[in-house]
Amino acid sequence: MQPYHAGKTCQQVREHREAAKCRFCDTKLPLELADGHVCNEEQCQALLKLSCTKTHACGHLCKGFKDEAECLPCLDEQCAKNHGGLLEDVNEDNFCNICWSEKLGNEPCVMLGCKHVFHLRCIEKIVKDKWLTPRIVFNFLECPSCK
Repeated sequence: MQPYHAGKTCQQVREHREAAKCRFCDTKLPLELADGHVCNEEQCQALLKLSCTKTHACGHLCKGFKDEAECLPCLDEQCAKNHGGLLEDVNEDNFCNICWSEKLGNEPCVMLGCKHVFHLRCIEKIVKDKWLTPRIVFNFLECPSCK
C-alpha cells in the first residue's frame, strides 16, 4: 500500500513542509541560504532583483515589486483572510488570472486600484503589447478581470 505522498515517507514529507524554501520556486533551501529565502538558481536570482525585500508586520515577506510606493498587502492565506485590503479569496496560492501558469506568490505582484492582484510581468506585457489588431483601442489599460 502506497501513502498519498507516493515516493516519500511521512517523515520526509513532514521535513519538506517544515524546511525553509525558496520564495520563488519552492525548493528546499540548504541551511546557509535559509535566511535569504532565495535559492541560487539564475531565474530565482533574477526575480529577487525585481522583488520587494520588505517584511510585513505579521512576519511574512512582501510579494510586491521593488521600489513600489506602497507595499502589497500580505498574501499569506491566513493574513489575507483577515486583511480588508484585498478582494475575497486572494492569496499567494491563487494563480495569476492573466498567465494561469504560476501562483501569485511565485513572482513579484502588483495590486490594481480595483484590488485585483496579478504578476508584475503579466501586467507589463499587456501594457507593452497595447492593442493586438489594426483598430486602436485603449481597453488594454483596464483591469483584465474587471473590464
